[in-house]
Amino acid sequence: MVIAPDLSAKSSATEALLDGIWRRVSLSIDGGSPQEDSTVLWLQIDGIFADLRTPLGAGARTGPSACSGQTRLVRDRLTFHRDIDTSPDLINDSARITLDGDDLVERGVFRLGRHNVLYEEVWRRDAVTGSTGSLATVGHEPGGKLAARLLRIGDVGLIVVKPLDSAQWAAELRHAPTGWSIVRDIGAAHAPPELLGTGIRIWHGLHWSLIDG
Repeated sequence: MVIAPDLSAKSSATEALLDGIWRRVSLSIDGGSPQEDSTVLWLQIDGIFADLRTPLGAGARTGPSACSGQTRLVRDRLTFHRDIDTSPDLINDSARITLDGDDLVERGVFRLGRHNVLYEEVWRRDAVTGSTGSLATVGHEPGGKLAARLLRIGDVGLIVVKPLDSAQWAAELRHAPTGWSIVRDIGAAHAPPELLGTGIRIWHGLHWSLIDG
């Protein structure tokens, strides 16, 4: 059954419907036929999200990008409030969504020059493998300014580091018996951080703290 989430209850309870590992299945622009030209991963934990997009080839309509922040769901309208973004501008995007089990359809509008262009993205939620736990941490510069966010669900992790000293990095991470490894990334590559455990640690010159686990 297809449902449009309703915010008649608490937002946190409603947004829990969106928790999980989401991979985009297709993208339709301005009523065109659905297709997929990028590998897109979206992780969602308790109203916190991270998103990584990498083109599949030279013909992709958009380049590599990543962002993270918080979501706000009001009835069937989901807004992504970005506070970390590999693009120069923090742009909040909003769309209407419908859910059908582990399938989600997102319909919205983006600006192209002077024109508004319709889009439709179809997402599918992956089954969680490995540990069923989830973890969200944030990284701060020594002065306390937000600089990065890392989300983990089961064996999948996603980290987004905002531009620091002209460098930025985002990566999809995967856990195996030998530890965590980088599946794909954009920007300056780094060794994957230790995603397990709690407390405060320092990695990539940032102070990390647990915010959900």
